[in-house]
Amino acid sequence: MPDPHLMGMFRRHLRNPRYWGRIRGILHSYDYHALQDPYAVGTMIDQLCGCCGMGITPGQRAEAVQFVVAQRVDPRLWSHRARMWRTLHSY
Repeated sequence: MPDPHLMGMFRRHLRNPRYWGRIRGILHSYDYHALQDPYAVGTMIDQLCGCCGMGITPGQRAEAVQFVVAQRVDPRLWSHRARMWRTLHSY
């Protein structure tokens, strides 16, 4: 389970138009296979944190990588995207 504080910070950045376009671009550049690769997910998390100016600890990063891979999200499927939005907004 990812850090609730970290998820809240990310959610606030998603709501900010200053960051939304960059975040969206990063998220859209990953497909199902990349989201099953821990190295690729770690790279995505690093890009998102860099884009938002958020610093995370190695432990938080490892938790986030594990969480994303465990979700088995296929971003092409609307139902999977909706499930991730609900998960993100539940924090």
